[in-house]
Amino acid sequence: TSASRGHLAVEEVEDTPDEPLGKASSGVVGRESLTFASRSSAKYALKESVWDASLFIGYSHIGTSVNFMLAFSLVLNVLMQVALCAIVALELSRDAYDDSVVASLA
Repeated sequence: TSASRGHLAVEEVEDTPDEPLGKASSGVVGRESLTFASRSSAKYALKESVWDASLFIGYSHIGTSVNFMLAFSLVLNVLMQVALCAIVALELSRDAYDDSVVASLA
């Protein structure tokens, strides 16, 4: 059976090894693929990083001191990354050897 929802036609199909996952021979996306895509696209596993921990800044249940440490860690992380970018841009982007040094090596 197939149904049209907006601009997307949905058809119940079986996944076969010969065809891409969820594609019917008519090129219509299968209902199983749409369900899988909608479930998997809404997931994100938090990691142990300052960036993910910053999601909890301002959350009252973790306390003021923890909020302060999270905010301080985020600001420190941003400052360190800006400093690293500045070092790379200013120091590592220019030639280490000028023409006289290269000429003396030849």
